[in-house]
Amino acid sequence: FAVADDAFRGMIRSCEMRRPANQSILVSGESGAGKTWTSKICMKYIAVMSCSQQKKAGASLQARSIALTPPRRRRSASSPSSAPTPEPAFSLSPSQRGESPEPDRAPSPASIKDRRSKGMENQVLSSNPILESFGNARTVRNDNSSRFGKFVEIRFTRDGILSGAAVETYLLEKVRLVTQSPSERNFHVFYQLLAGASPAQRASLLLKDFQASDFALLRGSGTYERRDGVSDLDMHLDMVEAMMQLGFPESEQADILRLVAAVLFLGNISFTPGDSGGDGESSTVVKDEWAMSACSLLDITFDTLETGVCFKRIQVVKDIVSKPLTVAKAEKSKEALIKAVYSSMFDVIVDKVNSSISLSSSSLSAAARPAHDASISILDIFGFESFKHNSFEQLCINLCNEALQQQFNRFVFKLEQDIYESEDILWSFIAFPDNEDVLALIDAKRTGILSLLDEKCLVPKATDSSFARSLYSKCKDHGRFGATPIQQAEGKFSVQHYARDVVYDTVGFLEKNTDELGNASLVVTNR
Repeated sequence: FAVADDAFRGMIRSCEMRRPANQSILVSGESGAGKTWTSKICMKYIAVMSCSQQKKAGASLQARSIALTPPRRRRSASSPSSAPTPEPAFSLSPSQRGESPEPDRAPSPASIKDRRSKGMENQVLSSNPILESFGNARTVRNDNSSRFGKFVEIRFTRDGILSGAAVETYLLEKVRLVTQSPSERNFHVFYQLLAGASPAQRASLLLKDFQASDFALLRGSGTYERRDGVSDLDMHLDMVEAMMQLGFPESEQADILRLVAAVLFLGNISFTPGDSGGDGESSTVVKDEWAMSACSLLDITFDTLETGVCFKRIQVVKDIVSKPLTVAKAEKSKEALIKAVYSSMFDVIVDKVNSSISLSSSSLSAAARPAHDASISILDIFGFESFKHNSFEQLCINLCNEALQQQFNRFVFKLEQDIYESEDILWSFIAFPDNEDVLALIDAKRTGILSLLDEKCLVPKATDSSFARSLYSKCKDHGRFGATPIQQAEGKFSVQHYARDVVYDTVGFLEKNTDELGNASLVVTNR
């Protein structure tokens, strides 16, 4: 609350001095520390402060309107009855004068502005249930962990009245769609749909009486419930209400839920070897209820689906050749399709949210849209992660947190102490850990872990094992890098982060770094 209050009042002071200055709030911490909840508290508090500013501005405007209002003309008792003299636009309301409300009375500009501001504040806050449903999940430490980074810019007029917002997202954890660790869940929206869909919706989405345990994408971890007591049914209703609040048409809501159900059915698709000889060099999709339901929901034919996931298109000179895939590679192609469908849907949802809460909303005419003079931005990013099994996703997340820690060190320690020295202030030097070497280990050009990974992804027939050997050879002398003989035998390495040492497993690094769209995704999107 104190940080949000300081940010808001600092912005107001800068506007009053006619030098509007934007403010930023960085919410960081370990996974499960409460960053998402803190971000929501900051947003709500700022919205409340904006309402307070709106009331002050409204009172000031009303006081000026009273001063400008001419006295009402009195009619003598002998004068004939006639229509009352029209009231000026800026005046006391009938209830304030102790009179009955007049029917056809135009609302004052102040009241219009107040309703518009309150509506915008509600819309900005309504974005949370939607983004959390599609981007948050239960992890080992947290039942509502953000599996994407979120940057929210809340915009204000010079009077401190909320006028709009914009959301930017980063690094949706797509791998969670196809695999989860024990005690974790997939994204909330799948469980919410199964818990909250009406009988009519279940029929239209072909869900029948299926439960979470019937779908491969949800039963992998064996975890279906939340530990914090939050009901998936209640969260589904909150999500639908938020969509209505933000102006999602019913047709768009239905399309989004169709894609959610389609992803569930895609996860249940299975394959069989396609060669009559049984050598497994090709594959076919099993034509069962799961595959046909996925095709129906995606509005594609079965042949289109099978061509997409069981063949790879290769361009040879000017011709395109379709190469059959083995069952194992077809499974990977299916996973690429699942990730592409869901991430594309997530991007569309974010765009729709932005169109509802931004200044470019079509609900306001160009003349009625208030111009913003300053903003308060809130960054809610992944927390530092260290699990029993850490992979490419954790390395990226922890790199981001290392960069944020460097920002903290720079602004709180380095720059402040530089000011003390420039002003000859007597003080005792404060020692703090500098993580510049960790950032260099991971992200330096040519020698960093990610740079070495990019190089391996360009080498034909490179493997995770060859990447691991490259790390052991080129990073062994770095003080923050480690790999014991046992870890090297298992293809693992450790990095000494600012928070703690984390051991990473290189299995899957090359595949996750390339993140190929896949022929299946191209076929479906072209369709």
